[in-house]
Order: sequence, then structure tokens, then C-alpha cells
Amino acid sequence: MIRRTVTVIIIAAVALTANVALAKDQGTGAAPVWAGSVYAFSHEAPTTNFASQAVIGLGYEMVGAMSKGSHWGWAIGGGYGIGGLKDESTSGSFSTTAQSTLTFYELRLGFDYYDDCCDEDWYCGPGFFYSSTNQTFKQTGNPDVKFDPVREYGFDPRIGGSMKLSDSLRLFGSTSMRIGYSSWDDKLTPGSESKLTGWRFDPTWRGGLSIKY
Repeated sequence: MIRRTVTVIIIAAVALTANVALAKDQGTGAAPVWAGSVYAFSHEAPTTNFASQAVIGLGYEMVGAMSKGSHWGWAIGGGYGIGGLKDESTSGSFSTTAQSTLTFYELRLGFDYYDDCCDEDWYCGPGFFYSSTNQTFKQTGNPDVKFDPVREYGFDPRIGGSMKLSDSLRLFGSTSMRIGYSSWDDKLTPGSESKLTGWRFDPTWRGGLSIKY
């Protein structure tokens, strides 16, 4: 199931990674007046056992200029992704399956400085994020276990750019190194409790196609 879902997400990402900028140019290298984008993303998400698992997904972001003609702009957006791992073991006629599935969402608020070089747009700037990861564990012969979410917040600086393909079409992408604090607190059974806290460093990728009108 998780493989089929991941395949659907990848196909949707290829079809939908369009960044629609609904603003005219303010000047060379200036931030857009207003723009909206649909993008694909990939990175790792924290889980309940001190490990990380990869997630992929789609997100939407809005950006705008701090003032007309300014090189500084704001950005706010969020995304939803999935991930998971599956272990299948066979011994003689007996087989077992253990599967961990993740659902993930994130929110990001940031500020970028825009400029151009060689007829291409570039931007970089600080940002802050919040994310929540829900994990479900399934194993042959045992009931499914759905854990409370692992929450994370922190600093998300990024750098990115776009390559001009035509007057209206651009290929864009950005990368960042997230520095986040994760926390998880789950009362698994009456009288028992598990907690997880710690800092994480995680590279993130976002990208798609930009269509300007």
C-alpha cells in the first residue's frame, strides 16, 4: 500500500509542481509583488525511536515583496507528505511483516533576499518551521499501534534560484539545512509513558516549474 501511495505522490509531483507567479516584474532582481507556488519536497522526518525516515510530498507557498521594488520578500507555506519502511521475513512456511508508515505536515514562514545574475533569479534568507509526524506500526499477529505525533520546530534558512526556459516558464529549486528541536510524549498503556526530545539537523529540497503571467 505504501509503495502505491508513494508512486501516486511522485506522479502527482511531476504533474503539479507548477509555481504560478501572479505579479508583474517590479525591476531587475526585485522580489515579486505576489506569487503562489505548488512544489514537491523531500527530506527526513523524526520518528518515535530516535531514527529518521524519508518523506516526500507536495506543498503550497505564497511569496510577496516587503514593499514595491524591494529586494526583500516574505514567504509563507506548508506541505503534506508520506513515508514508511516495510520488513518482510520468511522462515520455512512462516512469514512475518513489519511496516512503519508516516504521515507528515509542515508549516514555514520566512524572508528572502532576491537578486538576479546572468538573466536568472536567485534568493536566500532565514525561515522558521513547525512540523508534525504521525507514525503507525503494523506487525503480523499484533494489533496496529498508532503513536501520538512527533512535533518539531526550528530554524530553516534556504537558498534557491530559477533557470529561465522561456519568457513565461522557469525551472526553480531550493535547498536548506533545517535545525529543529523534536519532542514526543505518548502514554502507550495505562501507567506507562514514553518521551523523546532532542535536536536534529536535516537537509531539505524543494522544487518545480515556475509559470509567470
